[in-house]
Amino acid sequence: MADTGYVNIHGKQYKTVAARVNDFREAFGPGYGLLTEIVHADEQVVRMKALIVSPEGAVIATGHAEEYRDSSKINKTSALENAETSAIGRALAAFGLGGTEFASADEVARAITGKPCAPVVDEKVEDWLAAIDEASDLEELEKTYFKAIEACPNSKKQIIAATNKRKAAIA
Repeated sequence: MADTGYVNIHGKQYKTVAARVNDFREAFGPGYGLLTEIVHADEQVVRMKALIVSPEGAVIATGHAEEYRDSSKINKTSALENAETSAIGRALAAFGLGGTEFASADEVARAITGKPCAPVVDEKVEDWLAAIDEASDLEELEKTYFKAIEACPNSKKQIIAATNKRKAAIA
């Protein structure tokens, strides 16, 4: 059977990232760039960002992706690669090369297989945790805490833990 670049999942056609990259290169040639960067990587999680840039260097589209190393056998050794592929797929979808769906075939397949969902992590939470850790007094700590909670509502437990730790150190 010929590879069409599409995967049928529950009646919807999802275009593979490889097929989207091929379409991108055929349509735009070497003038447009596809760049990736590691946003965060540690023993638990990898976050990647992909950029599509014009020949002049202007950012045309971006995509982000996150993979947890313990979420699958493949991610134990290849979380970085999977996150990069997903980020590229999302950037291409934002650029207009997404097939019939924004998510990549791989992302949808992983979601359907029932693999554990990664907890939602706010992008700027590390900056807020650092600000909490640098608070010099309880008044500054309280202000920083409330701003952090407002900016990163999905990271409330982390923010509370960091605030309590810093409060104990200040007191």
